[in-house]
Amino acid sequence: MNKVPIQLILQSFEDTLSATDKKALDDWLGQSAENQTHYDELEKTYTASRKIAVNFDTNEIKALENVNRRIYRNKTIRVFWRAAAAVVLLLLASQFIFRAQMSRNWNEVVAEQKQIVFLPDSSKVILAENASLRFPDSFKGNTRKIILSGTAYFEITKNPEKPFHINTENTEIEVLGTKFLVNANEKDLEKVLVDEGKVAFSSGSILSRQKVILTENEIGTWNSKNHQLNEQVNTKQNSNAWLSGRLSFSNLPLSEVLTTLENHFSVKFTLADESFANIKYSGQFNTSNAENIVKTICLTLNLSYQTDGQNFVIKP
Repeated sequence: MNKVPIQLILQSFEDTLSATDKKALDDWLGQSAENQTHYDELEKTYTASRKIAVNFDTNEIKALENVNRRIYRNKTIRVFWRAAAAVVLLLLASQFIFRAQMSRNWNEVVAEQKQIVFLPDSSKVILAENASLRFPDSFKGNTRKIILSGTAYFEITKNPEKPFHINTENTEIEVLGTKFLVNANEKDLEKVLVDEGKVAFSSGSILSRQKVILTENEIGTWNSKNHQLNEQVNTKQNSNAWLSGRLSFSNLPLSEVLTTLENHFSVKFTLADESFANIKYSGQFNTSNAENIVKTICLTLNLSYQTDGQNFVIKP
């Protein structure tokens, strides 16, 4: 019996196999019906674990790989599958215990408008409208962990002995003490923007876990379409506009100005003439009314607009 290609199997579950690796896995599956049966059984276990968001850390991955090496030496394939399933089930049990504790000792805040929340360690969280935050009555043990849905700005109290963890639907952020924005408001895209300090931004599970380290003025993004983490310098002028209540544009192309307004106000712009896209614009506004901003921009650039409420057409 050939060595079980555990890494290829797990990567196949997450659809991250290259063409070469996919062929190697297909070749292994084609060697025997038993291989296919074992693959199907592990897939069922893996699928069950994903439903409750089990994340494997580095030590757990190494443990699973060690099991694989021992099984390969002993040539006892069935024990491997039992051991692999046991690792997953152990983690599942831990998750169930954690969730049970959450139901008894955790608080949840859902922001109907921008809202400030102070955590048990005095860390400050500013929630955007419709964001939700779950956190315990007190941070016990050697970590501080909370759960976020939506967008929030964090000012974390520094404590090197107790790292701070934020879990979203698809990613995890780890910090010691810093100021940063987490945008987990979109289904397919999550972002972390760092103002001060250092943040570890990670996603994925088991053997495909990814991590980037972000420092001041850097932005990390996670995209569900390719399951990739990326980091870059944050060049956006209005990343925290919802927080400050101000939009600021400095010699930006009109196309970029309108994109910012679209994202901030959930409206749509159409240019009657595509040449308008490259016109440069500078200005500052409060964020209370999209049409007032559009009206000012058009007056400044000698343009006009037509609107039906949520859709704007910029015209000569």
